Amino acid sequence: MYLFAFRSGVYLYSPPVYLNHDHDVALSFRVSPGVTIPLPPNLSTSVDYVPKDAIIHVPATSGEVSNSHAKACYYHVKFAMALEVERVSVLLGYTTSDYDLYGGSRNMIVEGQKIELPRKKQAGTFFIGLTYDF
Repeated sequence: MYLFAFRSGVYLYSPPVYLNHDHDVALSFRVSPGVTIPLPPNLSTSVDYVPKDAIIHVPATSGEVSNSHAKACYYHVKFAMALEVERVSVLLGYTTSDYDLYGGSRNMIVEGQKIELPRKKQAGTFFIGLTYDF
């Protein structure tokens, strides 16, 4: 897993569609394309080697393994529908991304074998949000 990720994006708003004559309740749509940059992209960790026939789990030796060739930038796109009541907005949305949670560790090799970690090509998340405009 990555230790930290910088996430930036641009918010694009549709014009509001007013739902009443007072213009204080509206429906709008939002989209936010952006990038996620994990820091550091390649992780390293220490590995303790314990003999298979050991009665007590005591490491015989330890070593350092590191990742290489990790992807340095991922994309994400957020889509949301917002119900705006005066200065408060309630959002219902979906985010899609190619962000790989295990990308910083995926190419580590321990004792000649690559670590097998779960992989997904796309990640999707539904969200509910509440905002207040100052």
